[in-house]
Amino acid sequence: MTVHDLKIYPEYWEDIATGKKTFEVRKNDRDYQVGDLLLFRKFDHAKNDYLYFNEVMVCDVTYVVDLAKIGIEGYVGMQIKPRKILKKVEENE
Repeated sequence: MTVHDLKIYPEYWEDIATGKKTFEVRKNDRDYQVGDLLLFRKFDHAKNDYLYFNEVMVCDVTYVVDLAKIGIEGYVGMQIKPRKILKKVEENE
């Protein structure tokens, strides 16, 4: 099992958290496998900045398909299942 720390747009993060989005398509530059964990962090690409950096969603990869099978070279589709949302507690809290 490998843990992958990934950036994600806030709207997709929310869709995964609510169960609306159950898949993820990524460039296969990390050799994604069933059983891996994805750690999603909200990222604002326009500002090139993390949003809610202290909040991370942990997802299990339950299925992987090589999209080269349908002509999309170098990418995979993954079925994902949210496990939990981790929140860092500040020392002052």
